[in-house]
Amino acid sequence: MSETTARPDMGAAYAIGEKLTRRLIRHLQTLPPGLLAAEGAANLWDEICVQARRESPLCEAYNAEMATRLGALVTKLPEVDRQLMWLITDAGQRALPERESVALNPGQITTRDHDTVRYVISEHVAYEVWNYENGRIRKMTDL
Repeated sequence: MSETTARPDMGAAYAIGEKLTRRLIRHLQTLPPGLLAAEGAANLWDEICVQARRESPLCEAYNAEMATRLGALVTKLPEVDRQLMWLITDAGQRALPERESVALNPGQITTRDHDTVRYVISEHVAYEVWNYENGRIRKMTDL
């Protein structure tokens, strides 16, 4: 990401959010399932998708797990990308007055990764949780 002095680039931020989501899903697919292993879940991602669709009371625990793992991915982003992602969160929007430009340079903006994690989960990951499909998930949700 190169330095910019314009309003945050929503297209670039969207692409970063999608990249983070894909990385999170791939990581969760490497982890074993917990409660739904006997029902056919092959990995933790399958389990999260099924439990969300069943409106399980454990959804908050799954969300906390995803937030922890996503937070680790966010901290690995280049600083300029972390700034861009934070600027499109509600907190970032409140910090940047309307029509104001900002230079995205390392150290220029203090970001809060938890705001970015919350944004990516609500705007990207939640969609995938509800719409991601494979044969195992279909079988477990058609019960």
